[in-house]
Amino acid sequence: MSVEVPDGLTVASRVVVRAPPTAVWRALVALEDYPSWNPIILEARGVLATGERLWLRVRIGPLRLAIRPTVLEVVPGARLRWVGRLAHPALLEGDHLIELFALPGDRTQLVHSETLRGALLPLAGPLARANARGFAEMDEALRRRVEAMHARVPA
Repeated sequence: MSVEVPDGLTVASRVVVRAPPTAVWRALVALEDYPSWNPIILEARGVLATGERLWLRVRIGPLRLAIRPTVLEVVPGARLRWVGRLAHPALLEGDHLIELFALPGDRTQLVHSETLRGALLPLAGPLARANARGFAEMDEALRRRVEAMHARVPA
């Protein structure tokens, strides 16, 4: 789903995971495991700490790109945010956010979004649609992975 906002274009995906936020967070921050389950972030390296730069090999629709986003916020078990730029922030910038919300019954609502801004925004419609599809694929893959791992953990 995509939603127009005055200062950019936001795409978002949501999924409910039958596991607590701590279990979802563990899988989300295990960057070394991304190649085994993540359909859009094919490879990830770096330190998830505010101000650090990541190296991500991503799939956006038919494109394969290496990007170097900067981590803006890390709230363990709750929130991960980074910003990536195309050459210069004025051209195209993507503010990427993953939030985890505890739900009753040991479940988690995962909300995954990105807001695109910049001069190239009028040309970014196809990119935004591909991102929306990709986020839904990633979130579903993460849900399956976490639920399978959580089911194996003895109570």
